[in-house]
Amino acid sequence: MNNRHMKIFIHVYEKLNMTMAAEALFISQPSVSQAIKELEEYYGVRLFERYPKKLYPTPEGDLLYSYCKQILGLYNEAKKDILALSGKAAIKVGANISVGTVLIREYIDKLHAKYPDIKVYVRVAGSKKLIDMLQRHELDFALMEDLIFDSSLIQEPFYNDKIVFICSPDHPRAGQTDIRFEDLVNEDFLLRNSGVGVRDKFDYLMKLHDINVEPLWESTNTRALINAAEAGYGIAVLPYLLVKKEIENGDVIQMDVESDALMRKLNITYHKDKLFNKWSLEFINIIKSSNQE
Repeated sequence: MNNRHMKIFIHVYEKLNMTMAAEALFISQPSVSQAIKELEEYYGVRLFERYPKKLYPTPEGDLLYSYCKQILGLYNEAKKDILALSGKAAIKVGANISVGTVLIREYIDKLHAKYPDIKVYVRVAGSKKLIDMLQRHELDFALMEDLIFDSSLIQEPFYNDKIVFICSPDHPRAGQTDIRFEDLVNEDFLLRNSGVGVRDKFDYLMKLHDINVEPLWESTNTRALINAAEAGYGIAVLPYLLVKKEIENGDVIQMDVESDALMRKLNITYHKDKLFNKWSLEFINIIKSSNQE
């Protein structure tokens, strides 16, 4: 199995169609079919079940896909680090919405003050997407919230944050104290989309209290949720980092909900097999020291 086999297999796996994979790779469909046949002969297993118009990966195909993504990711890392030695350094960082909106620019500015020629590529996404990219070695590290245990990833805390419930100053709950989760059963909620850390933690907390929530609003756009809360549409649940200014200005009220359960840590998260070059280590040290000042 060589790089060509792996690239073809990955395209077939992701498109579940050999013709579409061939078009994406600008090669003939028989060449794709032959590469998959050679892989199946090499491993002595079927990698796909063939059905009219669509393929379905076998368990062996699923496993090979995960390895191919990691192997090609490591090849790309080797190329990147070799280029870095010749002065063409680059760092690929993932950031959740909070970090990408508020914190990441400060860290990059401090890095560029010492190493102005280093390129920092930033991918801002939800936690599920960042985890997937880390496992495929598409990122050097990610700055994100706590994860449920994952033996392939390592987390080092660098920032204490919290989730807050906010509402309009005119909302009936504004000014109330000692609000319990059970008190909010019939409220209208304005929530981030699933797959984002703050939403996943909110859903987890609600389930712990046997509360089923169907959000009135659900959005990928934080600003839309803040505006809706200001306008009195309901209660938005967001990271404090993203609504600090609006709370301090009095545009919204931070509700007095059981705060201990809403604390969270932001972490430097990376694959356990990751080998950092000196620039990535320098950037990590800058991130850690920035939050101790």
